[in-house]
Amino acid sequence: MMKAAPGLRPVAIFGEILRRHPELGDSVRRTMERRIRDWRAIHGADQEVIFRQIHEPGRMGLSDFTDMGDITITVAGVALDP
Repeated sequence: MMKAAPGLRPVAIFGEILRRHPELGDSVRRTMERRIRDWRAIHGADQEVIFRQIHEPGRMGLSDFTDMGDITITVAGVALDP
């Protein structure tokens, strides 16, 4: 049932099971919900995986020591003053 319609909610599945087997009663509902959750974790649709990146201020620094003193930069043919 869960392979044929993966979007079914556990409450709907439980209702159908109770319709087919009324002798079970409400006492097995939580157990069935846990088992459905476990089954979906293993056999269900793939979940999107996100690796959060936390950048703490001051932990890492990046410095550029490029010496640009010998290079002339021009904009529209006009040299910029250093």
